[in-house]
Amino acid sequence: MLWILALFLSLSPTFNFSSSETIVQLFMCYVTLPILALLTPDLRDSNMFLEKTFFFLHHICLLIIPVYYITTRRVSVLGGCDINSFVLNLKYWVLSCAYFSLFYFSLVSTLSVWSGMNLNYMLSPPPTPGDFMEGINFRLVSAGCCSIMFAIGRILMGILEFVVCFSRPQHAGSSNMNSINKITKKKS
Repeated sequence: MLWILALFLSLSPTFNFSSSETIVQLFMCYVTLPILALLTPDLRDSNMFLEKTFFFLHHICLLIIPVYYITTRRVSVLGGCDINSFVLNLKYWVLSCAYFSLFYFSLVSTLSVWSGMNLNYMLSPPPTPGDFMEGINFRLVSAGCCSIMFAIGRILMGILEFVVCFSRPQHAGSSNMNSINKITKKKS
């Protein structure tokens, strides 16, 4: 799913600013998926030449995309300290959960059953510490876990934006809070 978003993002010169920003904002939620894959890699059936190396390189590249947009200040997750910023973050979180569910429960599950391959753990649960995702409802449990992870992803990107914003030297007479406001005003 993340590579599909990256493909759309690479076509962004043909998109308007709003479409590109929506794709990047979805990436901000999904940033925890490659982090989780890097922290708990499932390499049990990786036996082809350089497959393990490609696995780690692949997930690191997926981390670079949202970090790039935050560190270059092209997109803001914080958007200021008001209720509109909270509502916007909530909107992108709900949208990311909806897209994720729609993509995995309709398309990937169908492809998994059709091909007989366990694509992204749609046929059987992944190996987890403590094996808490077991039984016939493991997809619902993993959807709940993913929605929590997506919220954590937005929080992590907000922390990164805060650190980047306050770590860069400012021009005389301007404050760090003004630079967050400048990022959000670029969008409008």
